[in-house]
Amino acid sequence: MASLCTRCSLRLQRQSQPSRLITRTFCQSTTRPVEFPTFTPSTNKTLNDTLAAYRDKHLVPAFLTRREQQLIFSPHKKDYLKENPTTIELGGQEIKLQWFDRHTERPARMKLVKAALEQIFQSKDGRDWENVAKLLQALKEVHKAPLEEKVQDKIVRKAVRQGQISQVLKMLQHADKTSMSLKSGLVLKTLVMGVRDTAQRSGWEKEHVIRALEMLQRIAQLLETEQHGAGRNIVEGDPRMDPFILGVQLELVSVYAYKHNQGVDENETVARYADRLLCSIGEEQLDASVLETKLVLREQGPHSEFQHAVPILHGVFLANKMLGEEMPQAEEARRLIAAYEHTLSGLAAILEGRAPAQGSYDHSALEAWRRMIRD
Repeated sequence: MASLCTRCSLRLQRQSQPSRLITRTFCQSTTRPVEFPTFTPSTNKTLNDTLAAYRDKHLVPAFLTRREQQLIFSPHKKDYLKENPTTIELGGQEIKLQWFDRHTERPARMKLVKAALEQIFQSKDGRDWENVAKLLQALKEVHKAPLEEKVQDKIVRKAVRQGQISQVLKMLQHADKTSMSLKSGLVLKTLVMGVRDTAQRSGWEKEHVIRALEMLQRIAQLLETEQHGAGRNIVEGDPRMDPFILGVQLELVSVYAYKHNQGVDENETVARYADRLLCSIGEEQLDASVLETKLVLREQGPHSEFQHAVPILHGVFLANKMLGEEMPQAEEARRLIAAYEHTLSGLAAILEGRAPAQGSYDHSALEAWRRMIRD
């Protein structure tokens, strides 16, 4: 019998040995994502299962070498991992490689992501909401496919509803990882309206007004950065000069001064915001006949224009009431109050005539009008 070559001898020797667990510690590569996302465990089993499926079927393969990808994808390697169990370490976790048919056993990536988000949207648990940032990070850094603007807007809306605005602010602070930015006008206005509504729904209680002002300050600071705005310079279309954004800022500082500080404008904060807002308002918005053509109600859906106008009127009304003769641009302020009061009161009457159900878009818009401080 011919003698065996060295290579064959080694192969037979390996095959005769019992199978053992092969462990590989992940080392970074310039062609791989830097950080493997690790999800926060939830008390919601469905959410845990969805995140695990996304991790195992999409994230893990993205971090494997080409040889390792062949182990979990190639039909010819279907039994190899059964006979040669292999684990790798990613993000401090030991993960056992498993073969699966990527054509029939791997749900679409965005289907899993959106399913996970829908589970999170039903939760008031901040630990569940931590996973939103991790999903955004995975989509941006691993798959190079950031979430589209309308989905980001939905995240903000649901976060507001579940009392998780702080989680949104964290995502914005790490925009380089999450891709969520206030350069999206939709995201910015939804967030600012959400912050404002938290104070309104409390009946303008002191603690909630202060908290809303703190969050607005954080948003203003973000708008000073190039990730979220134009930096230090004011440019055309700059959200820092948007009447709605300025209106909410004026409204909250005015409510605080009027309701919780004996009507005293400390440090001339109210006067400063009032002047800034009135400078941003165009002449046409001081004319009721023109304003009526711009502020219209929808048959269905949110009444954004109406709800964006309420803080402007509310803020200027309270500022004018407190400051009196010291009100900046007093004539323009009086014209604005008259035009907005006339237009919004007419629209509010239409909403009341619809007898809106609580929680409806009509009801939300009407509540913004009703909760203005007028005494």
